[in-house]
Amino acid sequence: MRVKRLISAAAALSALVLLPACSRLFPAEEKTTPPPLMEPAAITYVTQEVTRGDLAETSNIAGTLTAFELYNLMFERRGGYIKEVNLQELKKDQFQKVSKGEVLVAFDTEDLKKQVSDAELAYELARIEHSAALRQAGVAKESADRVSSVCASDRTTAQRDIQAKRALFEAGAISDTELATAENAYVSKISDIDARAAQAKSSLAAQNDAAAKAEIYLRQAQTKLDNLREDLDKAVIRSPIDGIITYAISPLIIGDFMDARKTIVTVSNDSRLCLRLTDASVYSLYDFAFGADVIVRIRQKEYAGKVIRTPSEKPENNYYDYKPYVLVEVYDLPEDVTIGTLAHASVIKDKRDNVIVVPSNAVQQYGTYAYVKVLEDGVSKERPVEVGLKSMTLWEIKSGLKEGELIIVK
Repeated sequence: MRVKRLISAAAALSALVLLPACSRLFPAEEKTTPPPLMEPAAITYVTQEVTRGDLAETSNIAGTLTAFELYNLMFERRGGYIKEVNLQELKKDQFQKVSKGEVLVAFDTEDLKKQVSDAELAYELARIEHSAALRQAGVAKESADRVSSVCASDRTTAQRDIQAKRALFEAGAISDTELATAENAYVSKISDIDARAAQAKSSLAAQNDAAAKAEIYLRQAQTKLDNLREDLDKAVIRSPIDGIITYAISPLIIGDFMDARKTIVTVSNDSRLCLRLTDASVYSLYDFAFGADVIVRIRQKEYAGKVIRTPSEKPENNYYDYKPYVLVEVYDLPEDVTIGTLAHASVIKDKRDNVIVVPSNAVQQYGTYAYVKVLEDGVSKERPVEVGLKSMTLWEIKSGLKEGELIIVK
């Protein structure tokens, strides 16, 4: 135990001896000088004074110029094989001009022409039979009138004769037997008169029925002939107006079969254009009310326009598909603006006059919460605001700001 205490004392003594030597081996640490204090850079804000102004909220939709009047042409009556095609290949901004009545596409109509020829013969036969039936009915009418007149005269004579016989009997000039014989003869004569009159009426009725049937057959023959003639006429597609071709089915090859009621070609009247607006959301279309004034921008120029058809109105002719659309008539278009030109239309949805307005980029909005940054005594402060009408660049502030205050816009 004593040995351990001696060893510890020796170790402590050795450490004390070595300390001065170590201090000579390692130099003393130099004191560092603290950096000079720098003034922070001043914050610079771009501000704008709150003012009043007029504000309009608009709805904007893109569309293309199209013809106000156009016709989707097809073979309406029946299908057939193409025999004639007078359509050029459609090229961008190059439209084939056509004249009213010009043949564009035609079917092979040889079989149809034969059917028309047969129907014409059937109609002529029905016409002859009808004329004969009318003549026979006329003869029967004359005969019935004569029989009726004779029967009326014979009836009058028979009545006069029997009355004379009865008067003789009353005077005692003839016997009971003679009166009875006269009465029997009178009844027989009246019966014969009635039979002749009935036969004449029956014959007249039969001839009238025959004439009526002949007229029905004639009408049927006429209807069939008219239908076939219309089929023959509809087997040729002609341009209904002077205009341009804006659509043509392709390829359209001679000899191919074409179904009925399938649009073959569209002819448009390029002398009067309008702007057709469609929108994927559809709801924006209803901002364009019928008769509303519209600003139309084409190639960075503005033109006045007016809504002439809305999705709520059903067109007289279904020129377009069933997708909702708006038509805008555009005024004073230059000649170089053609069908297919892209345009943008704007209509005023709502308007406010003399209201507090700020730039749209000065407002931060999260859900229903909106705020602006106001500069007060050189310090930026967040100010909740109530937003009203909005345009592309300005927003109405309904509450939270006063005219003349400075807001931070950048």
